[in-house]
Amino acid sequence: MDYITHLDKYFKFKAKCEGTKYYVLDKIKSIDYGFYKIEGTVTDRKEDKVSIELDRNFNIVDTKCTCRKHFCKHAYALVLKYTDEYIHNNKAIYYLFKTKYLLTQFRNLYNLILDNVDITDDIEQRIK
Repeated sequence: MDYITHLDKYFKFKAKCEGTKYYVLDKIKSIDYGFYKIEGTVTDRKEDKVSIELDRNFNIVDTKCTCRKHFCKHAYALVLKYTDEYIHNNKAIYYLFKTKYLLTQFRNLYNLILDNVDITDDIEQRIK
């Protein structure tokens, strides 16, 4: 079984979405991998310290975070980084979501320009 799928089941959808965003936007400032423990710091508006305890089968036993929520977005960001960079050593998840994020931002900027800049029809057709 893929490792991320194995750990995914512990987190709710919203925590996964926010955690993915934190990972892609490089909000993880430090991470330390132990054999059965992952610890790190995730920074957004404030610095949150996170620890994830694993059992011998690499199931999550417990998570602790200074945000006071278990299985939170900060913990999920650490799980992604741990899986992507430590287990698989290729950052495939990071590059996949980073590319999608940048394309979305580019599309938003493109639409903003088209909606707010007075351009002729001829130019608009050339940039589409």
